[in-house]
Amino acid sequence: MNNTPDDFLFTTISKLTSCHSNDLLEQTLLNSIMQVKDIHQANLYQVFNQQGRTEKRGVKQQDLFWLQVPDGNKPKGHIKESLEQSLYIRGDNCSMFYQNVTGCFFFVKGRIGISQILHLQGLSSSSLIAQICRLIEIYGNIKLMLDTLTRDVLTSLPNRQAFNRALKHFENIRTFDRKKDRNSQPFLAIIDLDHFKHINDSYGHLMGDEVLIHFAKLLRSSFRYSDFVFRFGGEEFTLILNDIDKDRAHILLERFMEQVRNYAFPAVNRLTVTIGYTGVYELVAAADLIEQADKALYYGKMNGRNAAHLWQDLVKEQLIHTKPVPTGKIEIF
Repeated sequence: MNNTPDDFLFTTISKLTSCHSNDLLEQTLLNSIMQVKDIHQANLYQVFNQQGRTEKRGVKQQDLFWLQVPDGNKPKGHIKESLEQSLYIRGDNCSMFYQNVTGCFFFVKGRIGISQILHLQGLSSSSLIAQICRLIEIYGNIKLMLDTLTRDVLTSLPNRQAFNRALKHFENIRTFDRKKDRNSQPFLAIIDLDHFKHINDSYGHLMGDEVLIHFAKLLRSSFRYSDFVFRFGGEEFTLILNDIDKDRAHILLERFMEQVRNYAFPAVNRLTVTIGYTGVYELVAAADLIEQADKALYYGKMNGRNAAHLWQDLVKEQLIHTKPVPTGKIEIF
C-alpha cells in the first residue's frame, strides 16, 4: 500500500461499514491490514473469560481462540506469552495498544472488557499505528452493533440469525482439521425444555421468561469455550460441540441434563430437557443437519422426554428412518 495513512483509514472504514456479518467484518479487517506494505502477518484472537481490566492474571492458553491465522496455528511460545503480557500491561493503564519485540497488539472492546486482540508483525510507522488504533475503535463499534442485531434480547445468547450464519460458515470450514483426528468431529444439538407450555399457562409468561433467562445462563456456563450456544426460538436452544468424539459428546450432554435436573428454577423449581443431536460429517448440508437433530429431538419427546438421542444411533437401530436419496434427473421447473 503506497497511499497515505489517511487514505488507508478512510478506505478501510468504507469497506467495514458495508459488512453485514461478524465473519465478513473480521475477514475484511485482516484483508485490508495485510495490504499495508510493512505488515507481513496479521493475527486476530478472540478473548474468552477475561476477569476484568484490573485483575493481573490475564488469560490462560485455553481462553484464546484462533479466528484467522494464515498458518492455521493457535498462539504458541513467545506469541502466547506476549498475548498474556499485553493484557497484563493493559490492566495497569487501560491502554488500547501495546508493543514489544513480537509486534503490535491492538485491543478491541467488547460488551464486557476486551473481546479481541489484533497482533501485527512488521508494523513500525508511528502514523500508521495511530491510524490503526482509530480503525480498531471504529471496528469495535461496528462489531458491537452487529452483535446487537444477532443477539437474543431476553437471554443475551446469539439468536437464530447468528446460528444460521454460524452454521453456514461452519459448513464451509468443517473439513479443515479432520485429518488430524478422524474420531473427533463437531456435533449439532437441539435442546428443548420439557413441558414449557405448562409453565407459561400455570405461572404466566413473565415467569416463563425468568425461567428462560436462568436456563440460558446455565447453558452458557456448562460447555467449553470452543462450543457455541444459541437461542433457536421459544424454549428451543441449539448447541455446536466442536472437535469432540461421540462418547465425550454424550457425556457432556448427559452431564448438562443432570445439571438442569438439579437446578432450582424460580417458581417451578425442577425442570428437565430433551436433546436431539447429530454428528457433523462432510457433504451434509446445514439444513439436513438441523433436520437430523430435530428428528432425534422429536423421537425423544415422543418416548419419555428427559433424554439425549443421537440421530445416527437411532437410524442404526431402525428407530427412525432416513429420507430416500433422489436419483435421476431433477426438474427445476
